[in-house]
Amino acid sequence: MKKKLSIVLLSILLTACAGGTIGGLLPAPKILDGKLDGRKYSSPDSVLKVVAPASEERGEWTYTVVKEHSEQHPDQNSRLVSFKTPYDSHFYSVEIVQLLNKRTLNDEMFSLVKSDNLSRVISSTEERWGSKAEKLFESVLNCENKKSYSYLVYKQRITSYTPNFYKYFLISQSYEGNTIAVVTSELNFDLRNTNIPEEEIKNLNYRRHNEFACSVEFSG
Repeated sequence: MKKKLSIVLLSILLTACAGGTIGGLLPAPKILDGKLDGRKYSSPDSVLKVVAPASEERGEWTYTVVKEHSEQHPDQNSRLVSFKTPYDSHFYSVEIVQLLNKRTLNDEMFSLVKSDNLSRVISSTEERWGSKAEKLFESVLNCENKKSYSYLVYKQRITSYTPNFYKYFLISQSYEGNTIAVVTSELNFDLRNTNIPEEEIKNLNYRRHNEFACSVEFSG
């Protein structure tokens, strides 16, 4: 089964948002359809729960922008929440897609869906920025709560924008029953940055992505 899901690239996501600043100075309130308990977000129907990938230090969480997106179709429903942290150019998202009509996934079906998701994400970013994305690493992320995710890393050098920068996609996917979770960290580093944590990213040690993915709660 080759099923297309409603994955939305964060850089082009145009939905209602909350947080950030007012006039570039004061923190804007986070007014959402879902609920926040500290940094833990719950979607309105509680299908998706996740801890925001932002710390309380230097007001990072205060100025983090949160976006929600949902879609309903005859064969599937989806909910997405994304976070844009201040002081850098990184984006984080998690989308939960529920397949309807009592369809239950198995490993073979999930493998097809997972590959299709990756193909569309990479094709979209290559088309948008006009450069190829290189696959750097593939592994499995095992969480302490016994849930596991695929873990793939892609790197893209962006020269069509000034200043030039490197874009890293950390993409983790998992499923349970008829529900699929897609967790994406989109990291952007100015080429002049000499402290890019590429080894951490390549060796499954990028803590913020790992903690973000492992905090996701969903069920099929």
